[in-house]
Amino acid sequence: MQDRPRVWLLGMLLALPLLGLVLLLAVPSVDVMWEHHPSHFLLVLAVALINVALALVASDAAHRRADARLFLVSLALITSSGFLALHALATPGVLLDHPNSGSSSRPRSVCSWPQGSRPRRPSSSATRMRRGSCDAER
Repeated sequence: MQDRPRVWLLGMLLALPLLGLVLLLAVPSVDVMWEHHPSHFLLVLAVALINVALALVASDAAHRRADARLFLVSLALITSSGFLALHALATPGVLLDHPNSGSSSRPRSVCSWPQGSRPRRPSSSATRMRRGSCDAER
């Protein structure tokens, strides 16, 4: 009978993000934009460091138990921490004084991608060029 309150608590915790989404869709004025580059850098770097700590703990536990699966989990954690650290360093004002192409506020369309950065199927690109869909976006 003690598991029943835990299930309710878990259900409520899992429903919180969905309730937040419903609130943002129902009241758009609540959705504000906050952009503070030093805070972004520190927050993402802190998460990367937490991932490093978790990777070290998981790696130690994998070594003690001789469990290769747990070692693979620690490798995934350390890899994600590397990507998070690179993301933190790419914050405008950290390494460069100007925003990089990844921090543009304008979303990139498929047609504005650099040549060679995406796989191409000759039939789809030829169809798109005949329709003129790429020219309409520029």
